[in-house]
Amino acid sequence: MDDIEFWLSGVDAAQKHTPASTPAPAVEVNNRPIAPPTSLPVTLVSRPSDDDEDTNKKSKKKKGKKTKTKRKDKGDYEEAPGITTPSHEILNGNAPQTPMVSLEQVAVLSSYKLLGENSSIKLAYETRVDVTQKHQIIVSVMFTNNTSYPIKELDFNVLDSLNTKLIRGGQCDGVKVPFQLPPNSSNEGQFAFTLQSINHPQKLRGTLVYILTNDDGSTHEKLDFKLGLPCSSFMVATPYDRDSFAELLAGGELEYKNSIKLSAVPGDLKQTLTSICFFTHCSIVEAVEASASLYSRSIQDHSVALLVKTLPNGGLSIDGKSNDPNILSSILDEISIILSQ
Repeated sequence: MDDIEFWLSGVDAAQKHTPASTPAPAVEVNNRPIAPPTSLPVTLVSRPSDDDEDTNKKSKKKKGKKTKTKRKDKGDYEEAPGITTPSHEILNGNAPQTPMVSLEQVAVLSSYKLLGENSSIKLAYETRVDVTQKHQIIVSVMFTNNTSYPIKELDFNVLDSLNTKLIRGGQCDGVKVPFQLPPNSSNEGQFAFTLQSINHPQKLRGTLVYILTNDDGSTHEKLDFKLGLPCSSFMVATPYDRDSFAELLAGGELEYKNSIKLSAVPGDLKQTLTSICFFTHCSIVEAVEASASLYSRSIQDHSVALLVKTLPNGGLSIDGKSNDPNILSSILDEISIILSQ
């Protein structure tokens, strides 16, 4: 079936034609880099038989007593107000779905963006949302100590806007980061923000203050940064079957339209879809040889439907529909930047 006809005609086209292909398989790609699990020693214990029991008793008499050490589990730690930690924060729905790709392709993708850096410290961040929290976003910040000296007393602060505010937990200024950074080390902290509207990209000014201890003593340092929250930060890859997607397009709910054309796109369609889905949190509804339909929904129930189609000259066209014109325009702008890099 022709993709343009499917996009425009909705249910009628779905009933008149037989699908030309099966839906493309999708895998969930976690946009948060995860460290490899630490391997712990495992001891296999076999239960002795009755015949071996007497032999074992005799051998035990010859051997000295062995002392057993029991490994203690770590207790729960205390969290600072206004900040969560990766092991305590469980979020739903922001793992983007992509077409089946090789592990090499996935490894290249990372959702962490540079937040700020100087000679002593580097900050990178990613955003996460929970579909049950319509007015909250989590910013996960990776702190990296670039020096051979310890960094301590980190204080993270972002200036509030009328729309977006850092949850400080009763603290007056910033949020005290509940860890220190040993030399040449990294650690991660998560900061919660409340917000009202999500249909415009946002940029917030922030500052990190900390103490750097070196051979000459301790100095107070500061790093200024700008925190960007694009509209895709609030989108969630939402599975949608083909028939329901056709009904959505034909139902009139997505009244706003927009489109872009790119003259040249590196890689094939599979790679293009992987990048779009990973960074803008879309799911693939259906993919054929030269086109694909994508869908995403925001935490405040804005819908975005996209038709991605390759052009004969090696370019790409993307037609979009949404129930919010600002979110649709912003998502298309983001895709243009993503595919031009």
